[in-house]
Amino acid sequence: MKLTKKIALVSASLALGMAAPAVLVAENASVTLAATQATAVTVTKKTAPYYHKDGSKFTKAKPYKYGKYSSATTGKGANYKVIKTVTIKGAKYYYIGNDAYLKGSDVKVTASKTVKAASSSKKTSTKTAAKKTTSTKTSAKSSSKKTAAKKTSTKKAATAKKAAVPAGTATNVTSVTVTKKTTPFYHADGSKFTKTNPYKYAGWTSTVAYKNITFKVSKELTVKGAKYYYIGNNAYLKASDVKVASTKKAAAKKTTSTKKTSTKSSSKTSSKKTSTKKAAKTVAAVKVAKKTVPYYHKDGSKFTKAKPYKYNGWSSTVAYKNVSYNVVKTVTIKGAKYYYIGNAAYLKASDVTVTKTK
Repeated sequence: MKLTKKIALVSASLALGMAAPAVLVAENASVTLAATQATAVTVTKKTAPYYHKDGSKFTKAKPYKYGKYSSATTGKGANYKVIKTVTIKGAKYYYIGNDAYLKGSDVKVTASKTVKAASSSKKTSTKTAAKKTTSTKTSAKSSSKKTAAKKTSTKKAATAKKAAVPAGTATNVTSVTVTKKTTPFYHADGSKFTKTNPYKYAGWTSTVAYKNITFKVSKELTVKGAKYYYIGNNAYLKASDVKVASTKKAAAKKTTSTKKTSTKSSSKTSSKKTSTKKAAKTVAAVKVAKKTVPYYHKDGSKFTKAKPYKYNGWSSTVAYKNVSYNVVKTVTIKGAKYYYIGNAAYLKASDVTVTKTK
């Protein structure tokens, strides 16, 4: 009798031990984890460094580069699209692409999305993975068909548009530079981009373009009697808000005039004129050469803390080393050379290095 009771007790305990994992698996299978993932951030500090994936900062010698823009730091109010959130040396960073990261403490999250993660149950995850694989394959097939259809329709539409443009409206303008502090981006119908539906380019979003920024032009058109330049990505700039930075026609004229001069005049005269043209280059861009340099007024006085230089919400009395500026014109103030960078501000020639001429 005693032996029978012991066997019964052992059997019961084994049954309970085997049942427990099954209960846990069932509970785990019903759990769904939700996480919020940042999709966009805005810089909250006056200046914030760009970081490498090892946590080291970009330097002035090897700055962060994006298109024509290069700098080791970014400024307050700048918006960036977040690709992923990572942890580097125990601190949170946001990857913004082009091998650059922003520190979580230097920015605030302006957009996010909720990501749902399935439970860790092997059976559940296997089935889910199978379903995802199937859906991915199906969506890939359907998306490829849709993409092909879109490409075909886009090509047809583009062909139709090109055919509809009169030959006399062709343009030789290849790039333009914004001349106003801010200027709107426009749609093809002449309406402006809005905050709810802004102009987007490589993670950057805005309803306006900023002064001295240069855009490539692929064509021009007239909307409601006004001229616009198409800069790509379904966006246009108004001709009255920009100045033409480069044209194909200008280059052709120079070549023609050179040929005419060489035909009519002697070889000595033509060589002199050619050398004069090469020497008369206009400064187009400069880079700050010192740690900090003052901004100047047109009378040669410096900007002060009471009345600093202001640009798009940012204000300062000095420019920082390795920051580049487009030059509008070169002037002489009290016998010294200065470069006018727009917005009523000048930089002293001795404080900067010329990086581009035209």
